[in-house]
Amino acid sequence: MQEYLLAKNPEIGKIVSFTTFIKRMNQVMHVPVMDSSDERNNEYAELLEAHISMQEFLSMMNEAYAEAGGKNATIGEVVFALEKRLNYNGLDYYEIPYDTAKYPVERREQLSDLVTQYLYLLSSDAITRFADDMTNPKAIRIQVQ
Repeated sequence: MQEYLLAKNPEIGKIVSFTTFIKRMNQVMHVPVMDSSDERNNEYAELLEAHISMQEFLSMMNEAYAEAGGKNATIGEVVFALEKRLNYNGLDYYEIPYDTAKYPVERREQLSDLVTQYLYLLSSDAITRFADDMTNPKAIRIQVQ
């Protein structure tokens, strides 16, 4: 719903909702750091420190340009696509965990448990204003600015 509202209403500056908190928590928990127990996280951290050739750089820029929309892309959208590809500040994980191949779990139910753990970490008055039930919400509120 957030993506739809933002795409159809350019005058909207920001939307905050229950899912915003979960996405942000997931992002923060996956910021690349060396010596992490998650091998994929180490791979991202090494990628950020790696030296690349001009050809590799141009290839990454070309892919980011295409992902951002090609000739209709703005510079900001190209930079965002590049940052997401490199997982800069955990940006590739600004999402509700869903893909079992991306996370160190075997079943999707374990991802649901991960989200529940995030909610327990986030439980405060600020987030309870956005959901009727923290562990199994049936209705959520959004704030549109």
